[in-house]
Amino acid sequence: PTLVTESQAHMATVSPDGSRVALHVRNPESNSWQTAIFPVDGRPADRWLDVHSETHSPWADDGALYISRSTDGVANVYRLDIEDESLEQVTFFTDGQIFSFDVSPDLSRLAIGRGEVLNDLLLIEGVFGASREE
Repeated sequence: PTLVTESQAHMATVSPDGSRVALHVRNPESNSWQTAIFPVDGRPADRWLDVHSETHSPWADDGALYISRSTDGVANVYRLDIEDESLEQVTFFTDGQIFSFDVSPDLSRLAIGRGEVLNDLLLIEGVFGASREE
């Protein structure tokens, strides 16, 4: 195995030609989360992209990363050009969050898991056969 980074990282995806890996990583210099492009041979990142993403799909055959990001609580998918860091909006949802998504290899389809996040804290007693006080 080759160590790519010692920084906190997640959402790794390998480039179509296998020479680079994109990671959502904590930049050790700025202490902020960024998307970084690392060569797979263990050298330092050759690109730090100032684009925040909440999730991204595997690296597409067109050389771009497809990422999701939220604006005012609404998530959409964007095409991120790695070379010039330009973003092109792909979906135009007006509500909801994106939990996961993937792009087909031929870029003809987009599968998206999306919806709303609800948070509840419940305390339920007596559900595992414990006797109830009457």
